Amino acid sequence: MYQRPWNDLVGWVRVDDRHLSVVWRDGRVTLIDVPTGRIVWKTGLPDGPAAEAGRAMDGEWHAMWELSVAGSGIMVVPHDGRVDALDTRTGATVWSRFQKTSCGPIDGVRGVGEVVVVNHQCGKPQSFALGAGDRSPRWRVPIDPLAYIARDIGRGLLVNLDEWGGPVVRGTADGKVIWRDPAAGLRDGVGVDSFGVTAELLLVDTPAGIVAYRVADGSIAWRRPLDRPAGTSDAVLTDGRVAYVRGDERTVVKLDARTGEVIDRRRFEEEVGLRVMRGDLAVVTVGIGDDRVVG
Repeated sequence: MYQRPWNDLVGWVRVDDRHLSVVWRDGRVTLIDVPTGRIVWKTGLPDGPAAEAGRAMDGEWHAMWELSVAGSGIMVVPHDGRVDALDTRTGATVWSRFQKTSCGPIDGVRGVGEVVVVNHQCGKPQSFALGAGDRSPRWRVPIDPLAYIARDIGRGLLVNLDEWGGPVVRGTADGKVIWRDPAAGLRDGVGVDSFGVTAELLLVDTPAGIVAYRVADGSIAWRRPLDRPAGTSDAVLTDGRVAYVRGDERTVVKLDARTGEVIDRRRFEEEVGLRVMRGDLAVVTVGIGDDRVVG
């Protein structure tokens, strides 16, 4: 058992099954060995060109720091109009990139698979991808917020949502669309981070119920209609064998992730929210701040 103060923490990301990386208010980035609490490495990053402007924003400048992990052991750290790519093993800087003042600020950066996706306002909205290891140009698409709405789903693929609320799966190597479903009709506020991802399937909570898309081609593996009030959909939690979804405001439904068959239902006394998986169990919030484990 160990304890560390977290008062100055402004961002974190899971690097692998054992390590967590954290960025602190003063610009330090550290890699922590979670089982022991040992600091594996720490490094300080220089200010970006927008640092002073950020500090003047009523103390909210630290929100400009973010962390994500790309393939090939690269951690991506956008901050203050600057992007640093660090080696996750050592903390050494692999490459850096600055905004071009003539094109306005870099607006969103995320590591996705083997590339780093960047949003940039330069003439017209666009997103482009750089090689994670060497920042070489890979592809660009006329979608402004792709870095905010893209998620790595493995197999060299990412998923984002189109303007109609449908999932779009692209290759990370070239940005080309593999498949899309514009008819999914996902409600406002639903993002790709709430999808359940397995080696074969993409599990999506739609207004009509749960839909399991085959990752490879977008065909439907199964559907599970849910009779519930509109607006009660939530995240889909899965370990690839079982999945947990919200049946209504107070009910959690356990499904077979491979077939969609209902395994169990659990009713609670207050509204529930799905949080994370722990092994094959789900952590859910009941009411205000009451976390429980469901199996």
